[in-house]
Amino acid sequence: MDLLKEMVAFAYVVDCAGFTPAARALGVEPSSISRSVMRLERALGARLLARSSKAITLTEIGAKIYVECSHIVGAAREVRGLAERHSTSAAGMLRVSAPVTLGQIWLAPLVAGFTERYPDVDLSITLSDVAVDLAEAQIDVALRICTVPPEETAARILFAVPYVLVASPAYLSQY
Repeated sequence: MDLLKEMVAFAYVVDCAGFTPAARALGVEPSSISRSVMRLERALGARLLARSSKAITLTEIGAKIYVECSHIVGAAREVRGLAERHSTSAAGMLRVSAPVTLGQIWLAPLVAGFTERYPDVDLSITLSDVAVDLAEAQIDVALRICTVPPEETAARILFAVPYVLVASPAYLSQY
């Protein structure tokens, strides 16, 4: 694992047919690429490239090692692509929990716009005034009315809810 950077540099040198083009592709200095390839050769105890003033060519072992290093680079690109696709398009099941009144008044009007904007998200909304164990109920997002959120949650204040105490004059006279 400690040679991954060196393996990537080596694969780029072969793919780009040189240290300078590989350095440009990776956004680093050519000397950095050269040192990475030398470290890899030293660590593996094998000469991977035959260097001349006009070109570089793979040695026999270098060709075999290049195949494996190119697989690593390909896998890294796949991982990055997967992450980019995941982060740019919301998809899958989203389980939301909210108190009944909050859900009816605040959340319900937003559902249509949300499902239109994110058609690949399957939305499941549970409205209940009973406290739910979020992990046990597999809830992804919970809306709660509280002054201090539970410590075990990652919480953000969305808005303040002003409380107003109301009573009829007759009630106040009596009590």
